[in-house]
Amino acid sequence: MKWARITKAEFEIHENFVIVRFDEGSNVTMEDWKEIMKVLLDNFSGKFAWISDRINSYSIDPTLLLETEVIEDMNNFIICLAQVNYEKKLKDSTDLAKDFLSANVPFRSFTKLDDALNWVKEKLRDIGT
Repeated sequence: MKWARITKAEFEIHENFVIVRFDEGSNVTMEDWKEIMKVLLDNFSGKFAWISDRINSYSIDPTLLLETEVIEDMNNFIICLAQVNYEKKLKDSTDLAKDFLSANVPFRSFTKLDDALNWVKEKLRDIGT
């Protein structure tokens, strides 16, 4: 396992998945996405799974999920996406976020990190990673 840090987030990098924790109050923009992808591409040679561990409250610019570059990155690099929400209001906003994601990227919301890890590992096993 390795750790990486950018302006608004830290990354816990494993062999074939990453756990991302954004800073409290962050608003993730296209500029941040480019910084995120640089860290991830520097650490993964192929596809990987993504877990957002929402220990902090943050927002994502909704237009970010409509950007062609972001959609292509998700389809090309992310096997599946799990989000851990510790508060009901965050789970509700996550349900709305599903509408923006490509159907090619399996997505689930959890209330416990262990459950998200188990699901991600199952998805990785299913594709032989």
